[in-house]
Amino acid sequence: MQKQLLGGFVMALSLATCAGGGQVAYKVTTNGETTTTVVDITEPGQVVEVSLGTLVGPADIHLYDIVAGDTVDDVGTILVAGTNVGEFPVRLAVAAASLSSVSAAFSTVDGALPPGLRNLGGIQFSNAQLRDSARLNVCVRGDITGDIAAGQLFRIQALRDANNTYGGTISGNLTATLPDRDLSNEVLTIEPAIGQVWAGWELSGIVSAWGAPPFVRTDRETWGSVDRIVVDSGIENAVIPGLTGNLNLPLGFIRDIVCAGPIGRGPEANLRSTITAGVRIGRITIRRAESVGDDEVLAYPIFADIEASATGTVDPAFSRLSSLTLIETEDHFVGSLHLVNFSGVTGEVQRTSLRRGIFVGGDFVGSITVDYCYEYGDMIARSFRGPIWIGQLLKGAIVAVGTGGSDPLDGTIDSVEVGYGTIEGSPLPDNGMGFCATIGNLPLPPFENSSRDNWYTLPASDISTVDSVIRADRSIGT
Repeated sequence: MQKQLLGGFVMALSLATCAGGGQVAYKVTTNGETTTTVVDITEPGQVVEVSLGTLVGPADIHLYDIVAGDTVDDVGTILVAGTNVGEFPVRLAVAAASLSSVSAAFSTVDGALPPGLRNLGGIQFSNAQLRDSARLNVCVRGDITGDIAAGQLFRIQALRDANNTYGGTISGNLTATLPDRDLSNEVLTIEPAIGQVWAGWELSGIVSAWGAPPFVRTDRETWGSVDRIVVDSGIENAVIPGLTGNLNLPLGFIRDIVCAGPIGRGPEANLRSTITAGVRIGRITIRRAESVGDDEVLAYPIFADIEASATGTVDPAFSRLSSLTLIETEDHFVGSLHLVNFSGVTGEVQRTSLRRGIFVGGDFVGSITVDYCYEYGDMIARSFRGPIWIGQLLKGAIVAVGTGGSDPLDGTIDSVEVGYGTIEGSPLPDNGMGFCATIGNLPLPPFENSSRDNWYTLPASDISTVDSVIRADRSIGT
């Protein structure tokens, strides 16, 4: 083994020489020493073992295709082996050789790393202690076909190639094994268990973070959350399969879901995606990742059963917080939606418009259940073909705008029930001013000859407003 002094660090270089095709390398930096190992890839799907030995301090690992910009090597499972009795932090970055440092890969969750491989068959660890101490930032220009589990998934990304011919599918399951945590050691900054997951073509695996039961609403370090889920190729006019897998965050939140294609594989129950958050979901939007404005929403369906409040009923101290802020698509929604509370005032979301509520350009086929209140927001769709149940208060608009077509259910609302529910210990709702349509933007009630588009683009206002509206272009069942 040879050693060289590189920039104040000691680098040990060992070569695993085999006849064959491409090569990958991994650098391990611990206790001021960097060791680089080169592995010949002799067959697709070959396992690459990263040996750490017995750790006596934090470790940084950088794995990459050895030919800069090549990313032609397919590897199977990356197996990280070693002993970590001291539970030292381990950071693993799969990124191009040009990455300046592993620290740079974990400086911000926004922005993709330069890809380090083409296809990746998953990441495993030799024991749970090593796995739970690990944080991962992985970027490939190809597919991720195997499972990845680690303490924190900082960012996982599979890019589509620029010619739209291969890559971008994440079919393996992604799991964060530890809850949201304070990782700064200086200022109380809680990071979600999963930062971002970005698939350039299809996300068909299961994304999970289980938190640290028992759940305590006031203790974020019992939550298991994800910041952002994106499915978007970044290629103009690309038609992608979209989000066809499931999201399981039963003790945390999902801040943002952006998909430039459909969600779910079909309207049947066994084909719909399941999206579960314990506390809240910010936004679910069908649009390009970087687009802004109401007119940028795309016409792809959402086939999903959505649970935004899996941890249960309203905590009085948190009764004004919202379980959801926005769902929007220009196509149909088929499935179900449950939340404890909706408030357009307190909802947390990365918004690109002032919309608050449910905006479906097609039909909403399924049930909507709100345990507590639905206030400062609207429900707008061509029709609502399932029951709407709100426990205590509606302050906003429920409008089936219709299209004037021949479908007998076009412009109809199946049923609406408001005020039949009670939640033990919850305060009475704050029945203040309304939030929906300002009088100047629509004809006076009952809004005859109102423009269909006006209901989708009403401005946010709390002055001279109508308090609540339930309106169907054709009929309301009950």
